[in-house]
Amino acid sequence: MGDFDSALSNDRHNDLRNGSHADPHRDPNNGPYSDSHNGSHSNSHNGPHAAPHVDPNGSSTLAALVASTAAARPAQPAVIPPAATTLAGLATATTTGLVTTTMAPLVSSAATMTGMPAAPTDPDDPLTSVNIADLVTIVRAAATRFVMGKAGGEARTHITVKGVADFVTEVDTNVQSFVKSRLADRYPDIQFLGEENGEQDVDFDGLYWVLDPIDGTTNLIHDYHHSAISLGLLRGGETLKAVLYQPWSEEMFTAEAGRGAFLNGKPIHVTDEADMSRALINVGTSPYHHELAERNFDIMRRVFVDSADIRRTGSAALDLAYVACGRADGYFEGSIKLWDYAAGRLLVTEAGGTVSNWQGDDLGHRMETAVLAGTPAIADLLRERYLND
Repeated sequence: MGDFDSALSNDRHNDLRNGSHADPHRDPNNGPYSDSHNGSHSNSHNGPHAAPHVDPNGSSTLAALVASTAAARPAQPAVIPPAATTLAGLATATTTGLVTTTMAPLVSSAATMTGMPAAPTDPDDPLTSVNIADLVTIVRAAATRFVMGKAGGEARTHITVKGVADFVTEVDTNVQSFVKSRLADRYPDIQFLGEENGEQDVDFDGLYWVLDPIDGTTNLIHDYHHSAISLGLLRGGETLKAVLYQPWSEEMFTAEAGRGAFLNGKPIHVTDEADMSRALINVGTSPYHHELAERNFDIMRRVFVDSADIRRTGSAALDLAYVACGRADGYFEGSIKLWDYAAGRLLVTEAGGTVSNWQGDDLGHRMETAVLAGTPAIADLLRERYLND
């Protein structure tokens, strides 16, 4: 609040210089002082440590002093004293009656950032002990430092080939190292599973993070501006919290189990579409498995013929997020990894949609699986008509 503090302090000093808030009494160190608006009461002072003057009714409380002074001069806009321009000072000033305006427009809370009301903290319950605002801050910082700008542009040209159409850049590894370190500092007892560096050895019965540092690396390499950092907190086969950030559009998707899904703090919901002819369907090509191409593209062709249209974006995490916020009515892909869906599936289910494999089974913590997501009606149609042939 540095600039805001300075502005408040300057306004306060200017007001005092211009007399708009001048005390109607003379300096008590210069002898007797009397109210210039009514000379009926005075109080003699005998030096620099003299007692404060008493109002006409004999009250010496701070509230009475403020009230008597305010009554003796025209009403002025509320001014926050310089001592109260920190958050702690604002709270103190408000409770003592020195600030007559509300603090609400001045203080931004974690609940405002995420759209979710604050919950009581229980150290044994990850739903409350892990703060979603912390995760948002960490993910956003990683994107700012390693994805956007010149540094990110240079790092994404340093490419390692892991397999067929499977690439990793320095952006991926830098983001993963940064996020892992920050999470370990804040939550040292929670395990970590990341896409890169072989960090996938966790006890799935416990609590663990699942991070895809860049979902859509091929898009990143081509400067396509359609990738995301995807972070989920899981226990067993259940996702408890999700943060998914698309830095180029500055879209922060968040969700907590049982508390809804949000985009930049506003609630999101799947559509109510139930007619395949009007549905927009996101599809994935399973690029690491070219052997599935014939079957995959046959399914896509038939869905395309029967639907409003299909889309291929190159990011499974964002495909799921777009179903959650209603930009697409369904999404399917023949093979994705745990880090691709760990966060996105919670966004969809908390937004009223459904996520499963192609047979309708829960994804749990499968390291690789087919995925189907959508509105309940569209997901059922996709499964029954196209994916179970």
